[in-house]
Amino acid sequence: MEVYVKKELSFEQYNAKVTGSYAKTTATSNVPVDYSDIPPVRDQGSASSVLSYDMPSRLVSDGILKTPLWGDITLSYFLDVHSGLPYSVNNDDGIIVGRFNSYRLPYFASLNFVVSKTIKKFGDGGKWPLRLRGGMEDSLGRKNYSGINANLDSPQFGELYDLQCRRLIGGIAFGF
Repeated sequence: MEVYVKKELSFEQYNAKVTGSYAKTTATSNVPVDYSDIPPVRDQGSASSVLSYDMPSRLVSDGILKTPLWGDITLSYFLDVHSGLPYSVNNDDGIIVGRFNSYRLPYFASLNFVVSKTIKKFGDGGKWPLRLRGGMEDSLGRKNYSGINANLDSPQFGELYDLQCRRLIGGIAFGF
């Protein structure tokens, strides 16, 4: 089940646009995995389980502002905040302990900014721009992990890894 709300605002006098959406979902199944390819499961709960891509709460927003500064500078952002992804706890034998996908990683929050400048336009009427781009991913500096040691028998059980952190980005983009 999913409840989804989206709103787009245009500010033509400022040459800007902002979009925001919020989704409240539930993704469950009574057959969450193909049991023929994995070790046995000791599911100590009900017959339905949370699917591995379930994000019960998700807020997404993006915006763009085209300015006349220094020729053609565009400022944009992307915000993504969602509940942590589910995972299952297993033991050294690979057997799932407890309910399938009954634990969650911490909340994820990321705010990305990009500044771009058109350096050349190609095609009829200049409809294909070549842009220089630079920006910052995860400008909030939040520690967003995408993995966890879910082996109950491991001394590192519960330790988070695959940290996605703040970084500068740059590049050239060709639009068409």
